[in-house]
Amino acid sequence: MGTDSHGWEVSRKDAKTRRHLDFAPWRLGVSFCNPSVLEMKRLVIQTACLLAATTVLALTVNAVSPVGLAVTRALTLRELDARYITAEETKARHDAGQSLFLDARRPELFAKGHIAGAQNLPTDEFGDRFTTMAGWLPKEAELVIYCDMKSCALSRQLADKLKEAGYERVAIFRDGWVAWKEREWPKEN
Repeated sequence: MGTDSHGWEVSRKDAKTRRHLDFAPWRLGVSFCNPSVLEMKRLVIQTACLLAATTVLALTVNAVSPVGLAVTRALTLRELDARYITAEETKARHDAGQSLFLDARRPELFAKGHIAGAQNLPTDEFGDRFTTMAGWLPKEAELVIYCDMKSCALSRQLADKLKEAGYERVAIFRDGWVAWKEREWPKEN
């Protein structure tokens, strides 16, 4: 029997194991055998700082992400009321000709390909384009809005703007152009 660096009585085998643990690279400066109060305080402070940094980073990413969670703001009634429809329901509406399809993407993406019969109403050009469309777009029209895919927030933003303008029958094809194109449904270039 002998004593280790912390004054504990240990056998030769235990002393070798503890010595190995004392020099482990993943130890982060804390002795596993008998940590001092100062080491424990440092470990608690390091853990708290790491937790605070990751929380700030997560909230920052969430705030700038177009599909972030609404933790920094309250959900609007328009967002709660948005009606998402499946690809199959979207296709059925397209085949029946009962809805007007609006593409919320930029004009250059619309020109590369879009759902057959869709009109382009980019979210960031809403004011200019909507004034020309409002003349022939009745308020009771059934609208289906889409953009690229689920992670694209343009369709939700356009739906909000149309609801503000008085359009109540607004649905969002959440899977968007990518899903439509993958299924090889009617499209135009």
